[in-house]
Amino acid sequence: QTLLQMSYRPAASEVTSVAAAQLKQEEILQKRVDLSRYVESSTLDREWVSTWKEFENSNYERRADLLGSADGSEGRVILAMLKRLHDTAATSYIVVFLNREVNNDAGLAATFTRHFASSELSPAVVLHKILREKSYASEQAAHLLATILLAAKEVPSDQLSLIEKWCLEALKESNLELKIAAAHLLQGVLSKPVMRLSFVQGGGVDILAECLSTSSHALLYHCGFCLWTLSFSKVAVDAMATTVVPQRMVSILKAGVKEKIVRIFSSLAVNLLSSKEVVRAMVDFGGGKVVENLRRKNWRDDDISADLERIDTVMDANLTNMTTFEAYRKEILSREIEWTPVHRSDHFWSDNIQRFEEKDFQIVKVLVNIVDEDKNETEVAVACHDLGEFIKHYHKGKTVSAKLGVKAAVMKCMTHRDENVRKEALMCVQKMLVASR
Repeated sequence: QTLLQMSYRPAASEVTSVAAAQLKQEEILQKRVDLSRYVESSTLDREWVSTWKEFENSNYERRADLLGSADGSEGRVILAMLKRLHDTAATSYIVVFLNREVNNDAGLAATFTRHFASSELSPAVVLHKILREKSYASEQAAHLLATILLAAKEVPSDQLSLIEKWCLEALKESNLELKIAAAHLLQGVLSKPVMRLSFVQGGGVDILAECLSTSSHALLYHCGFCLWTLSFSKVAVDAMATTVVPQRMVSILKAGVKEKIVRIFSSLAVNLLSSKEVVRAMVDFGGGKVVENLRRKNWRDDDISADLERIDTVMDANLTNMTTFEAYRKEILSREIEWTPVHRSDHFWSDNIQRFEEKDFQIVKVLVNIVDEDKNETEVAVACHDLGEFIKHYHKGKTVSAKLGVKAAVMKCMTHRDENVRKEALMCVQKMLVASR
């Protein structure tokens, strides 16, 4: 099964929210909307309503036949109604009804694709009106349009740009379900190569990268799919190298929460191996150990194993070319610090201590901030330890640390709630006391 054939199915942890969404759909579908009253107000043509009623009251096979009519008349009537209607209940009902049909048979979405050529009844133009409401109907319209776009061979670029703009705005919203729908719709937009360059130039990669910090498996999958689609473009790969994509990609693979998510992000990683910057970042953020652990698992999808082997080979080759300090620096700047061997290596500190002067003691300042912010006990303990090692090994460690506020930050940790933090803080203070200057 290729990635393009894969659709997202919720994990067990997401079943409750999915069940709630399905219940909401059922509630809408049970409240049938009588469109006859819109004929009386001249909003809809009588023939349109008759056509809809035949469609609505038919069994599944008959509805499929109607949607698949040679002249596309059924799809045209539905789009015309959606364009005319301004009542949220009516548009929600029609969109949810259609979503159910195309979810049962994605091939039915193809009947709408012929209408992209129409400037008035294009699915993109008609459904964009509903998207702008940013309501439940908007979420459903986004999922429906995503399926239609993925089935379409050609879509006018101006219509795609309209939808892309909405997607990027929706991805910045706090509404999770709206963001998931927007990311799904963006898959459809980016499936058209003509849109990829403008998306990257418009800052789209940064927006997708920020969404990768979510705990939602559905949002992760759709955003990962979008990034994978973009990764066939060198411009997009170069853009990803300058964002948090490599770091977040390693974190997502480390979690290994769902096979389809591992599949999409391992495939993305393979496509990014052409970038030395991305490979180096993956190594810096512990990608080697993550991939090593993933390779020990049994995957149903053989492509995952093949991807992981390739990633492992490339990272191994690059690891030998990296200096230890570069790896250390990126670990500290990422603020995702663990007790890796480098922190307790006397050779590291003696060999690299002069590099702590770089960028006006940037690393020391970040370590002080980590201690001050006190967000994670392990990170604070490591930071206290490293500050002590800096004071011990740097020829003016006591003087520089005093100017940078090390003492005040570490002294607060002497009464910390965590025993390891208290221990490392005490050792750091002792190194201050014995340092000559």
